[in-house]
Amino acid sequence: MGLSDFSALNALKPDTLILTSSAKSRTSPVDVTQGKRITIDRLSITQIPHAMRTMGWSTAASLMERWFQNEAWELPGDFKVKTPPISKLHPSMYDGDIVKVAWAQRFPRVAEALRDVHGRRFNIAAIQELCQKLRGVGWDGMRAQALGADRMPAAEIDSICQVNVRPFGALGDTLDEVYGALGYASAKVGLIGNAWFEAESGRRYFHVKRSALYLRDTYDFTGPQFLGIWTKSRVLTKAEQMAVTVGASNTPDVASLDEGAFMQVWNHDFNRYRKSTGRGGDFLVFSDVHWVDEDRVIDITSAWDSIRGDADAHVG
Repeated sequence: MGLSDFSALNALKPDTLILTSSAKSRTSPVDVTQGKRITIDRLSITQIPHAMRTMGWSTAASLMERWFQNEAWELPGDFKVKTPPISKLHPSMYDGDIVKVAWAQRFPRVAEALRDVHGRRFNIAAIQELCQKLRGVGWDGMRAQALGADRMPAAEIDSICQVNVRPFGALGDTLDEVYGALGYASAKVGLIGNAWFEAESGRRYFHVKRSALYLRDTYDFTGPQFLGIWTKSRVLTKAEQMAVTVGASNTPDVASLDEGAFMQVWNHDFNRYRKSTGRGGDFLVFSDVHWVDEDRVIDITSAWDSIRGDADAHVG
């Protein structure tokens, strides 16, 4: 997901001192006598979506609000790599409405991933995966077979006719909304069309009618990740987080931010919330679909033979 991809290298430790423009510390008995004790007003994690909206992160906020609204549910590990048939999932377990391709591709790294995966839609790996998907819908390699359909949502494309994937997201990415909403995610491409066997040539073909571009992610709080330092109105930038330094031993943990209340957020804060409230459900994230019209016939004979094996590679 997004927020869980913050680096643990920026994580605060129990004796951490935040060094910001308004930070004040006490390091000697004199300072303690003369200084003024600072009261830290701790935020609730349920206030983070409001901070996101204040920052203009409406997509990230909507994803987190959905998590809070869901009944408690933890995403199984295998859901991270393979999408089960959507017909077998409760609607609360996936979302295909919040994330839009038009929004995501405003960010250069996502636009690059989408262009790249679209360029891979006819490579060897993609054609082999296409044949696997055809076999998955019952194609015997002989009769005509349709794959996919127009206006099919991304969640169905992912399990029925997705042929290639390109992950995106890195530790050094800018801390922007796509980092907070998706972080490490995947750009994917699916193919819609028809397969058939040509008896005269003994070849198998697939007519690509449309290609489908979309994004897939999981919204969950697995592992011990650090999710940033949040105030009522924003998350500290990476530069500000890098200004965090570990205080000397026996030094009180004292911090003051211009915004007042703040919170060090970890995955376990969300898991604790789920256990105590019975709310907080993980879910699969799919974007809407960006359709590209195609009219291309590709020879899939070699790829089909490679997945079927020598025993049934040829017509009997």
